[in-house]
This record gives sequence, structure tokens and C-alpha cells, in this order.
Amino acid sequence: MEKVLKHSVYGEIIYRESAWTGKKELIFGETPLIKQSKNTYLWKNDGKYELVTIKGNILSGVKLFVRNEEIVVEPAIKWYEILLTVLMAAVIIAWGNSVVLCSIIPVIGGAIGGGICGACAVLNLYLMKKGKTVGRKFLIWLAMFIATFGLCAFFGFIAVVVLISLT
Repeated sequence: MEKVLKHSVYGEIIYRESAWTGKKELIFGETPLIKQSKNTYLWKNDGKYELVTIKGNILSGVKLFVRNEEIVVEPAIKWYEILLTVLMAAVIIAWGNSVVLCSIIPVIGGAIGGGICGACAVLNLYLMKKGKTVGRKFLIWLAMFIATFGLCAFFGFIAVVVLISLT
């Protein structure tokens, strides 16, 4: 992810964070900041070094702290994004624990189902944050919900076929 901000005092601020490794990079103007620790950077300004601290990440929201000023780079996750994401896992859990529903469409649960739901939940939050409007965010959630349910149902059918062939 890369975010570019225009700031009245610091000029152009470029923040980069890898979604896979979490590695962060920070640039003020055309000058890359010197990484001091995981979330602390040094900014060389007029021959003096100033401390810049990063708090948060892609999903939780990112803020920079420079000279006692807070700069929001990426806003935090909205409450409805969290609610919809939890709803995905809740439906799979409830469906997997219902004999009647699993007789219609079996879904995998346990470690495999939890892993699928967890991976899809993280991907869902990441994609929903990229959505600009609430409607687009809902469509992203709906697509991820269908994908999550489809994957759990696919592995559920495989589990049923394996169990039937073993008996």
C-alpha cells in the first residue's frame, strides 16, 4: 500500500507498507527517512534530526507523530466493516453446527474452516478499506462472503465424499 499526502509544513509525505511483510517506508518531500527502530524514523531537516513515530498499520489505521503533531495517513477501520467481517465467520460457524443446514450444504469447520474464514476476513478488511463508498464496500463484502462460503462448502463436500468412501 502506498499513501501520498500533501502537508502544508512537511510537503509531500509518502508512506509505504507491504501487506505481506509489514515493512514500512517513509519519505518527506524527496528525502527518505532513516529507520531507527520498527516504528521510529529520523528526519533530517535543515541539518537537524527530528524524530518521526508511526503508530498503527494498514488495517488499524496509520498516524504519524512529528513535532507534537498528529498526521492521519490512513483512517481506522469503520465499525460496520468489522461487523460485516465478523458476520462472515459467524454464519459459517452457525451453519457448520446445524445438522439441518449441513444436510443441505455441508461446510467444513474446525481448523480448516477457521483458517479459511480467518484468511478471508483479513482479505475482506483489506479490500473493504480500499472501497471508496459504503455501497462499494458492501459489494466487496458480499463477494468475499460468497467466496468464503463457497470455499467452506467445497471443502465440506470433499470431507463428505471422503467420509462416505471410507465407510
